[in-house]
Amino acid sequence: MPATAAAAVPDPVAGPLEHLMGQEDVERIRSELARLPAETRELLLLRFGDGLRFAEIAQVLGLGEAAVRQRTSRAVRELRARW
Repeated sequence: MPATAAAAVPDPVAGPLEHLMGQEDVERIRSELARLPAETRELLLLRFGDGLRFAEIAQVLGLGEAAVRQRTSRAVRELRARW
């Protein structure tokens, strides 16, 4: 089952509270992403939303693969610090 389809299937073990907490986390992540610069947000969405590899992102954005890896690492580190 694709990851997106699996996310849509409710977890039979998780109760309403766990489901609500998961939704709150998703909303917080969306909020934090919205606060990032557009370039950084696009990079993270390509990587984690679309599942592209670093080399593919580098081609799409016209950057070197090392730059994509470094920018992704910095962006994830920044989001974790805000969490």
